[in-house]
Amino acid sequence: MNLAILIPLVLILALAGMLSKTEYVIEIENVLEAGIRIVSAYTVGRVEETDDTPCIGAYNHNLCELVKNGTNVCASNEFPKGTVLRLVELNMDCIVLDRMNCRYTTGIDLAGLDYQKNIEFGRKGVSVLIK
Repeated sequence: MNLAILIPLVLILALAGMLSKTEYVIEIENVLEAGIRIVSAYTVGRVEETDDTPCIGAYNHNLCELVKNGTNVCASNEFPKGTVLRLVELNMDCIVLDRMNCRYTTGIDLAGLDYQKNIEFGRKGVSVLIK
């Protein structure tokens, strides 16, 4: 949702007593809107989709272990290492711990372990917030 719409809506709800002040101040102060990005998925641990060290990401993290343990890892060339991105329509956050091929400048690639699920995910236009 656009912050220009969200801020007045939150203020109205707060004035009506439906939100506490701390609830909305924290969220608004810590979130920036990045806009719509194309999101896809790739399979960590698969040489055909990565490189000759398929579990090791661009920043030397073991992405296979992180994903296996439930961390939502994503690759992006646009956002710095460690950036937490909120993928609104997917109702999830991911942390940037990998890079994509240099020809992809604004996309986001979600790291996953299941090749078939990643293929089925396809490519989606998703609203992205920077947390």
